[in-house]
Amino acid sequence: MDIRSLPSNIEIAFWSVVISLLTDSELIQGFVQKYYYWLKSGRWARTLRWALILSAVGFVSGILLGLAGF
Repeated sequence: MDIRSLPSNIEIAFWSVVISLLTDSELIQGFVQKYYYWLKSGRWARTLRWALILSAVGFVSGILLGLAGF
């Protein structure tokens, strides 16, 4: 096997799996549709804001707990 063709082979295998899942799985199709409508609705901005706030709180509490020796 040629090492230079490995990334191409991995990409082809990945897209083959993704396309077969999107074609055959109703669960994946429903998830993609809901995700698309969620992005289109604009509600993702509020979710992103909360995710950033919670990650900042976790980061700060981790630093404080690390400094305290826990």
